[in-house]
Amino acid sequence: MRPSRVPRTANARSVLWIVAASTIASAACAESREPGEESAAAAAEAPGMDVCGLVTAEQIEEALSQQPGEPTAGTMGPSNLTCVWPAADGSNPRLVHLLIGERTAATYEEYLANARQQMGDHFRDHALEKVEGIGDFAVFASFDRAGLLQVFAGNHLIQVSAGPSAHRSAQQNCMKLARTILSRIG
Repeated sequence: MRPSRVPRTANARSVLWIVAASTIASAACAESREPGEESAAAAAEAPGMDVCGLVTAEQIEEALSQQPGEPTAGTMGPSNLTCVWPAADGSNPRLVHLLIGERTAATYEEYLANARQQMGDHFRDHALEKVEGIGDFAVFASFDRAGLLQVFAGNHLIQVSAGPSAHRSAQQNCMKLARTILSRIG
């Protein structure tokens, strides 16, 4: 049986971003790495690596049927790199939001346990959908007209937020973009 999706309300959007923030906070509190291990953020900061270059404007336009504007790179927390593409026509300031960070959970069950612990009474696991077929495991939540996909693969957390298009759901669009990113960062 498939878990229910997030209701399309402002409250559901708050729960989703709390889950995302708790995932990021978990990364900040993660145990020390073994010598020689490198975080996803450190790898992304290596010479020649451009987090906004992990997906092209053409790939975004093909997925969402909407032309993106110029991307803006940034950081979130101590070790997460972000890139935001607005809609070129100004209709959406966050057409696509990408975050690359360090993996924060080994399994879906650990992810849920961490989120429950950090969110307490605000956590609703029915708001999340486990997604098969991408990364080691992935979690999707939808809100309003957009969705957020968190993919845990190798040492990486790849988080993609995007909306639906005329041909695909928000989840399909997030997965399409995440697969492209995974192929580039390994």
